[in-house]
Amino acid sequence: MKTLLIIGSQSTARAKLEEILVSRNWRCQFVNNFDEVQSFYGWQDLHVFMISLEEALSKNSLTFVEQLNKHAQLVAYTDSVNQETEELANMSQLFSVVSLSHTPPWQIDMILQRAAEQAKSLVNLAKESAEPIYRKLFEASAGLFTSESLSKLLEQTCREIALGAGFDRAVLVLGDSKFRIQNAQAYFVSDQKIINIAALIGQPLMPVLPSSPLTQLGKGFKLESTKSDRDDTRNLILPLERSDGTVLGFLSLDCPNELNSELSTISEPIAILLKLTAAFIETQSLRAELIKRQGSNDSHSEDKSAELRQAQERFSRLVNLTDDIIYLTDAQGRIVYMNELFGARLGYTRENYVGQMLDSVLTDIAADSETNAHAISEIQSRTEDRVSHDIELFTKTGYRKAFALSHHWVRQGQDIVAGQGILRDVSEQRELQARLARSERLGMAGKLASGVAHEINNPLQAIASHLAGIGDKVGNDSKALESLGVVSDSVERIRLMVRSLMDLQRVETSVRSNENVNKVVDRTITLLGPQIRSAAIDVVCNLDPDLPDCLINPGEIEQVLINLILNAVEAMPLGGNLMFRSEASNDKVLLHVTDTGRGISPQIIATLFQPFATYREKGGGLGMGLYMSRNLMQQHGGDLRAESPPGSGATFTLILPMAK
Repeated sequence: MKTLLIIGSQSTARAKLEEILVSRNWRCQFVNNFDEVQSFYGWQDLHVFMISLEEALSKNSLTFVEQLNKHAQLVAYTDSVNQETEELANMSQLFSVVSLSHTPPWQIDMILQRAAEQAKSLVNLAKESAEPIYRKLFEASAGLFTSESLSKLLEQTCREIALGAGFDRAVLVLGDSKFRIQNAQAYFVSDQKIINIAALIGQPLMPVLPSSPLTQLGKGFKLESTKSDRDDTRNLILPLERSDGTVLGFLSLDCPNELNSELSTISEPIAILLKLTAAFIETQSLRAELIKRQGSNDSHSEDKSAELRQAQERFSRLVNLTDDIIYLTDAQGRIVYMNELFGARLGYTRENYVGQMLDSVLTDIAADSETNAHAISEIQSRTEDRVSHDIELFTKTGYRKAFALSHHWVRQGQDIVAGQGILRDVSEQRELQARLARSERLGMAGKLASGVAHEINNPLQAIASHLAGIGDKVGNDSKALESLGVVSDSVERIRLMVRSLMDLQRVETSVRSNENVNKVVDRTITLLGPQIRSAAIDVVCNLDPDLPDCLINPGEIEQVLINLILNAVEAMPLGGNLMFRSEASNDKVLLHVTDTGRGISPQIIATLFQPFATYREKGGGLGMGLYMSRNLMQQHGGDLRAESPPGSGATFTLILPMAK
């Protein structure tokens, strides 16, 4: 159900509008005027608003209407439109007007739908316009780290943000422990926009706008401004904050140029760069404090520091020699160290995760499963000192990898003081075990097939000999001869299938000839005609008459098609359509077999062609049909592929090389 915010006081028109919209499947929320809009939770995420025409045209609302129109579409409503209000509405480019008395409900619904689509397009366009700003500011962040001093850092921050965000002037002030400005830097493109930095030192820490100078009043101050200054809505002020939220200073931007974008699109990337600047400031302070302390240390402490560094280096070398991911946490479970194997195994930058909670990191990169959730909850609960679980993690490229997690909480007395753990990559081991299991199952199937084949071949020989005798007695009955031919072909096909079961890998090369795939399709449809018709399935053929020949064994390709058709019949228990389409693409011949059945889920698609993989709801089948079919296609130098868009059946594509 779609949500719509309606602005306007209670009236007959509003009640009538609600009745219309509820009947069109809209969920209506109401506020009396624009002052109440911001108290409505989630109003920023709405793309379309309805406003009473009187409220929209009021002088007090026009400014808010103009601001709201930048990210949403507005539709004004009225019970009746007189000449005066119609002229006023037509003069506005900010909203469209619907008359409840003259506009039918379906048309109102269509207008709202169109307005929502237009608003979404504007929002997407605004996001796209912000991408260059993100890129510029990201590139600028690399140069901040090389700043030689605090003043250079502030000066470079002003310049890069002003140039990247499209402002001709930027002022950045930094406060001391008493919240007085102790350092200030500015960027301006011309002498007309110059600002006296020295006059700001010692002033109370607050945003500085050159167009609004400070006037000292005893121990206080006030802002001096003109009406024209107040009308300038293109100023932007952002705080410079420490990691703990303490305000270090303020950045003020004014004098936007022609490259300037919407404030809503540029404030976020600027705030990110300011956080980075604040981090650099803290780093410089820590570095200065460290140098000061090192200068006061005696030779004994220097030796201890050197010994500590050597121990840390030895520890780092040791843990980086292992093939496992090793991590350490503090008492709260926050990661304080990870070895380099974290990036090598998973592809993530380990520095981005140091400092985060271990359970949050695991939740972020772990696959969504009950086993993973149980392992993470055991670590969170801290009831067990040792936690050992198998867990699946996503790599940065999107692949799943299996890991054996071993976590240990370190205690002193009853209190946890640290945590440590190992993540061992067991993906290759799991894959080898799975391959071994498949090999054992294939070996068992081969032995079983050898025994069964002997028992099946004897009755097949009897059937074939009796068919030959019956053929001699039929005489010139064409229909009977055609039926006997179909039965004879089926017997031969069964014989070939039994033979292939005796050697699932089929190393030997079958006899092949140049053949048109369309003819193979026609023969297969004729062979399975009774089953197809009894299942109430309509066959649609769109075969390319100019399709080139392929070097194939027709019987083996028929075997693949029979498998696909029988699977399609089972997937359409209530009937449906079975479509065949052939085409030539580059040096390949493609045959698409499409059904309108229930489709195949993405989880099944991934293992569809594995041996013994059967997904029939009513049971039956060994799960070897698609496996053998794909083997046959690959032996022909081609392939068999499957796709199934949700809710729209399945398509299998046979790919064969053209005959040379």
